[in-house]
Order: sequence, then structure tokens, then C-alpha cells
Amino acid sequence: MSSKLKKTIGLIALTVAVVVIIFLIVWYVQKSENDKKQAERMETAHIGQLCECDGFDMKILTLDNSLTELGDLKASEDNCFLLIKTEIAAHKDITIKASDFEVKDGEYKTVATSDYEMLGEQLTVKAGETKIFYLAYEVKSGRIESYYLQAYGYKVDLGGTLQGPVLSSGDIS
Repeated sequence: MSSKLKKTIGLIALTVAVVVIIFLIVWYVQKSENDKKQAERMETAHIGQLCECDGFDMKILTLDNSLTELGDLKASEDNCFLLIKTEIAAHKDITIKASDFEVKDGEYKTVATSDYEMLGEQLTVKAGETKIFYLAYEVKSGRIESYYLQAYGYKVDLGGTLQGPVLSSGDIS
């Protein structure tokens, strides 16, 4: 192979590598900006507050943060479960998915228990129906004031209610 052909192949490879690097940089910057914009668009809400979403209303009714056992699960050492009672009132047919809810620094748990109507993977709610279900997350104990449930454009403060801060699971009715 001639040295001229080697140089040409090398220049083409270098050009492709530079284009890929530029594309990745632009993609990463746009993704970062979109994440920031989404976080800014999230409306802060509290336990007991009505959250108006597209096609339905959502309300976090109660929070129990004192559980170390839930159904067949035991929390890891220094952890507890957040058991979040949620109400959905649908204006049109919707499907609620567990993946639409997130507690940062918390791990979503699928729990088999007859004591609570857990969300599972998804729930279909017909127009005009109201459904109540529970979400469970395993989190560090003693940090309740720093947890937020993010879903459908809302960031629900799990450390406080409209009436004030949550001090124990018995404070919310």
C-alpha cells in the first residue's frame, strides 16, 4: 500500500472520529440542558395537595415512613420503607406505570402483600373512575425531609404537608 493511500485513509478515519466526538458533545450538552429545564418545570407539591395532570388528578394521601418490614420484604440495615398512598381520579382512560414515579436515592420495591393495593407494573383507570394504590420505596432511615416523589411534572415533598413537616408516620391522616 502506498504512503499516499495510507495518509488518505488516516485523514478519513481522523475526520470521522472528530465528527463523532462533536456529535457526542452536542448530544450530551442538549441532554443536560433538557434535564435542567425539566427539573425547573417540575411543580413542587405537598402531601394532600391536588396535582392536576394531563387527563387525571393525582393526590398523595398519606405517607408511612416507619416500616422496616413490608409484606415479604425486610429493609436493609439503616433503611426503611416509604409507603406512599396515592389517589388517581381519571378524566379520560389512562394507564399509570410504576416507572412514571421516582424517589431519588430510593429503590422502588414490588411487594406481595394483601394489606395494601400496590401499583405493580401498571394500572389502567377508566374515565370517571378513582383508584387508590400504594407505592413502596426503600430509603435511608432518618432522611424523610430530603425525599421527593417525582411524577407527571410534579415533585411532591415527602417531608412535609400543607400543614407543616412530617415528624412521624402518625402525623399524616
